[in-house]
Amino acid sequence: MRRFLAIILILVFVIVTPAALALQSVKSTLLNPDILKQKLRDHKVYDESITIALDELKKNTSLVNDIPFFSSDDMVRIVKSIITSAWLQTQTESTIDTFFAWLGSKQDIRTVNIVIPLGDIKERTTGILTTEVQSRLNALPVCTPAELASGDQSLLVTRDVCLPPGVSVDNALKDMHIATFIDQIPDALTLQELISSQNDHQGISSADRTFSQMNRARDRISQGIEALKTLFVVLLMILLLIGALTMTSAKSFFGWVGFPLFLVGAILVGAPFIVIPRATAMLSNALANSNMTGSIQTLVDALAKDFLSYFFSSLRTKGIIIIGVGLLFIIIAFVAPKKKVKTKVEKILVPKMTLQEKFRS
Repeated sequence: MRRFLAIILILVFVIVTPAALALQSVKSTLLNPDILKQKLRDHKVYDESITIALDELKKNTSLVNDIPFFSSDDMVRIVKSIITSAWLQTQTESTIDTFFAWLGSKQDIRTVNIVIPLGDIKERTTGILTTEVQSRLNALPVCTPAELASGDQSLLVTRDVCLPPGVSVDNALKDMHIATFIDQIPDALTLQELISSQNDHQGISSADRTFSQMNRARDRISQGIEALKTLFVVLLMILLLIGALTMTSAKSFFGWVGFPLFLVGAILVGAPFIVIPRATAMLSNALANSNMTGSIQTLVDALAKDFLSYFFSSLRTKGIIIIGVGLLFIIIAFVAPKKKVKTKVEKILVPKMTLQEKFRS
């Protein structure tokens, strides 16, 4: 009966422990802000994101055509000098740190100050646009009588045709109101403002619903982490109980405890060879059916596969360590002498020998 109960506990231990260790690896890898930031750097996500955005800008001819003076190549060059990968990395990593700090707290997301400052962007934009426009105006020829007679003189300037006589470059620059245009850009963007600007189809703000969902998701994650800690304590008690139920000798104890440890380690080491190809295929299919462009798909695919590999590498390392401990216990069980250990019940039932009996024996 004791061995039957031990076998049941071994089955529970072997099934539950790999799942618990997998969840713990999720917490230590995928929910680790330092690892996330490092992976983004390793894959040059910031450089690639700007490149992808600029490629989309070049394709959006309707937007570029609405901007005087500048061709699509000009706009790409200007935007690239305004929004740098260093700035994007700084803002992204700051947001990641703030978000994960909130994730580990009980603070309401509405009170979290996740801010993307745009002051530097506005300053650079003003300076660069002013310089670029001034350079173009200086290069414009003086309008001919025929050009002056062809239409509105202000359109001749904005369409990069010519500069009417008597109109100075400084005055033409002021008439374009570049500073007024830049002032319309906010000094900062906050997560709350971005979410609050979203409305559902009925025109009702969906911000509160989104904030509540984020808070609930965070609470579930926190509860899951606490439950995971309790689960590891329970699993340790199950392992000790397996040893206690089978401890007729040291040989038996190490054998029964080492065997489930070895099985758990083998599952953790072997699972990635089965799961990774399937997960990779599912990821590829999901990306192929998405609306992402080719460049974005390539970037997301590489990043997701790297995270997947890192996660299973962590899991495999845990498995190797557990296999080593299990093998050590099994080896000890083989080499240990088979000396029976009396249980408490046996010690009570066996009567103590008197002095005379000990002397006779």
